[in-house]
Amino acid sequence: MERDVFGTFNQTKEFKEAFQELATDTGYAPYEQAMSIIREHYPGDPENPEKEFANDLRLEILDLLGPTATDVQFYTAVGTALDHFHGIDAWVEIKYPERKSAEIITLDVTLNKDKQETGHKANLIIPEIPAPSSDDYLEAVEHIAKQILKEVNGRQLKQIDTTGLQKGLPRLGKMPNSQKSKKPKDKKPPLRRVVTF
Repeated sequence: MERDVFGTFNQTKEFKEAFQELATDTGYAPYEQAMSIIREHYPGDPENPEKEFANDLRLEILDLLGPTATDVQFYTAVGTALDHFHGIDAWVEIKYPERKSAEIITLDVTLNKDKQETGHKANLIIPEIPAPSSDDYLEAVEHIAKQILKEVNGRQLKQIDTTGLQKGLPRLGKMPNSQKSKKPKDKKPPLRRVVTF
């Protein structure tokens, strides 16, 4: 199903050579490196995905964002280590002019009920996409785009909620040295949602 929705990552000779240097004997590659190598050797145009749903989703995100985003890119990872080992079928990168790094929202399409409820690793699980010829298709694309933006906005709110103001840190001036070196001990996994219609 994910091939119909997102397409397949066509592994070029250059990609295979670069991936061979990175991967273990079992074909495993760490999450960040797997994503980076796909981005670096992407055979298509992430600003004009071949698959209709992927392209429509990207355009809907751009429409919803208006001038606040400078770029939205869509990458498929179907058939790669990112898919097989990390459960990511695709991802959307949203770049904002005022930020150094892009917001990345990972996607997984599945009909597997167990995976939808507890076993997914992607930020958003998409259970099923109506056929492009159906009356529900455009509504589904808009709904999924809104869920992606809801995920991005939730991250922004979390960043605001964890500022020093909520922790009783001084509003002005430098942070005391005793608080500078403190880092969170447990990094929480990214919020994961199942898109429902």
